[in-house]
Amino acid sequence: GNPRKEPDEQYIYEFEKWSPDITKVEGNTTYTAKYSKKLNSYTVTFSDEDGAKLAEDQTIEYGSVVIKPENPTKVGHEFIGWYNGDTEYEFTEGIKGNVTLTAKWEKEKYTITFVNYDGTILETKAAEYGTIPTYTKQIPKKPSDNIYKYSFKGWDKDVVEMTEDAIYTATYKEKFMEYEVKFVNDDGTEISTKTYHYGDTVEIPANPTKNATAQYTYTFASWNPEVTTVKGTTTYTAIYSKTLNSYKVKFVDVDGTVLADEQTVRYGSPAKEPKEPTKQGQAFE
Repeated sequence: GNPRKEPDEQYIYEFEKWSPDITKVEGNTTYTAKYSKKLNSYTVTFSDEDGAKLAEDQTIEYGSVVIKPENPTKVGHEFIGWYNGDTEYEFTEGIKGNVTLTAKWEKEKYTITFVNYDGTILETKAAEYGTIPTYTKQIPKKPSDNIYKYSFKGWDKDVVEMTEDAIYTATYKEKFMEYEVKFVNDDGTEISTKTYHYGDTVEIPANPTKNATAQYTYTFASWNPEVTTVKGTTTYTAIYSKTLNSYKVKFVDVDGTVLADEQTVRYGSPAKEPKEPTKQGQAFE
């Protein structure tokens, strides 16, 4: 049968004829096989890292350039190039054998922002597609106001795998602020104490009393400061008006006989001396 010539990297060989043409033997003769040749063709495949096909195979003749396909897409990833092993493939050199080109990707990164109730940024970070970001700074705080004190409850929505930029806002549990309201006498002795919430109506105790002294009698006048709805911890002190005491002064004989009209005299003031009394046979001392 016809001889064969093994193909090489560049060509495939096909027997064509003997040279020279075979004729009647008339002497020693060497016949040489002549071959036609054609360029080898190679297959170029395009796949992802898992082997999934991403573009149509190409059949390329030796030395020709591979036609670069459209960049493939992958959710949450950015295409960075076609690779032949660990080397990025350049679509400029002629092909010299079968090639498998693998798409390589980088996960897209998103900006994650954690903010406080007032929009203040607590932490900003980048997170890759498909990852669940974590907050790593101090526990968020919200200052108390007149009505509530606050404790951190969580974020305004679930922190989930990243597919886009996201903002998470701190939320808080509310607890009523409590205020102590105290009523005291003007000497500081406690009359009543009760705890209220902001804006509550204060329960006012019955008007207190103050013991009279030799000099004054006291009458409750008001509370200081003026009693209003609860706005904070407050102490109300009783305020009294005072009246100077008056006393009766009698002028009598040793036997009880009244010698002059009775007088009413205010504390600290002198009584008006009456006329000297008379008694038969005795002088007034």
